[in-house]
Amino acid sequence: MPNRIPSWVSERIIQYAKNERPTAIKFSDMLRFGAKPRQSELLASSQFLSDEIPIRLAHRYVELGNLPYGIGELDVVKKIRNWYAESFKELVEYGEELEMKRLNPDHAGPGENTGGLLSRMFSSKSEGSLPPLSAWALANGTPVPQVKRPYFGSITEPHVLKHAHKYNEHFAMILKGIVERHNPAVLTVALAVRELRTTHPQIFEQPDALQKFLDRFHGNRIAIRILIGHHASLALQKTHLPNHVGIVSTKMDPGAVASDAAVDAAEVCEAALGVAPLVEIRCPPGGCPEMTFVPSHLHHVLFEVLKNAMRAVIEKEERRVGDGNAERSDMPPIIVTIESPTDQQVQIRISDQGIGIPAQNLSRLFTYAFTTAKPVRIDEHFSGDEVNAPLAGFGYGLPLSRLYLSYFTGNLWVVSKENEGTEVTLLLRKNFDGTEYFAH
Repeated sequence: MPNRIPSWVSERIIQYAKNERPTAIKFSDMLRFGAKPRQSELLASSQFLSDEIPIRLAHRYVELGNLPYGIGELDVVKKIRNWYAESFKELVEYGEELEMKRLNPDHAGPGENTGGLLSRMFSSKSEGSLPPLSAWALANGTPVPQVKRPYFGSITEPHVLKHAHKYNEHFAMILKGIVERHNPAVLTVALAVRELRTTHPQIFEQPDALQKFLDRFHGNRIAIRILIGHHASLALQKTHLPNHVGIVSTKMDPGAVASDAAVDAAEVCEAALGVAPLVEIRCPPGGCPEMTFVPSHLHHVLFEVLKNAMRAVIEKEERRVGDGNAERSDMPPIIVTIESPTDQQVQIRISDQGIGIPAQNLSRLFTYAFTTAKPVRIDEHFSGDEVNAPLAGFGYGLPLSRLYLSYFTGNLWVVSKENEGTEVTLLLRKNFDGTEYFAH
């Protein structure tokens, strides 16, 4: 059974969800840190994120608890809410400690307090002369005023700056722990959806509601992990990658990313099916167009699409020669074509000559839990992320891939014909300069 969440934590989460709304981050602000940000800039970013990420966590926490048909009482849902509550608590405590240090030079530095501000403030009923409260604090809570800090800025107080490295190191460790805690979230939700088909079949009578919820849940997860990943990359980098700002490459070569994704997909495919077809990557004569993008995002999408394509090609070949008898040399290659249809776009087409998709299934490709693969069994205590999951069988690859691209206003679509093959097209902005997209 999941650990019980202390009531004071859930109360703060509800206050956040009720009173606060997420702030969409400008992509240009993510690049303003440059290759080697100053400690003062990282510290300002950590304070913003210690407020912004809890707002996003709070909305998902409350939404999970309000799911219909008693779904919020399922152990698997309670487990996920518990992860959100733990992460919320750690982030808010860090932010409040830092704000207290900014307001009070005599306040203890990072790591010198025990118990955390939130737990201390709720164990005391003392009131004093309090300045205006933050959105989630109560009158008997904390003397920290409401100050909305910017994402990109600089902390200048000398008494704080002398502790900047320790604060930044501590915050990076908090973020690392949050990532590890939430790694299995996608597969945990996938298992929950699979369970709901048996325990709550009425939900699937109105699949649009479930689809919208899962889009919000996973879309917000992607947005949070981008913010965490970017900050952690900036704060923890030991060596600087050329043309990189955090997790963003300012001169990303999509051909190189596709090549890496093909190698990784082939490794997974060979482990699961014993063989993998070849992948040919085709760029324009002058080379693949460079773009400003997050390579790990594109890698994830291509990895998922290539896994599907490889499985489809192998299944078609095994229909011809028998299960387990497919040979790489006998299978047609998967073709990845990269081009730039306009000055501001990059298009990537992944074409296979596999088994194709029956026409009646095409409209369901982006429906969570729909899959043409055989369902797989997975340990409910699996602690890895979705990249380390089994080859296929959960029906999450395409829906999540589309969400990854939509974060940067990209798109993905599929054209397929049964027994002839499938073509998946990715359309990306070459130099995205807008704000992050996620469903509230």
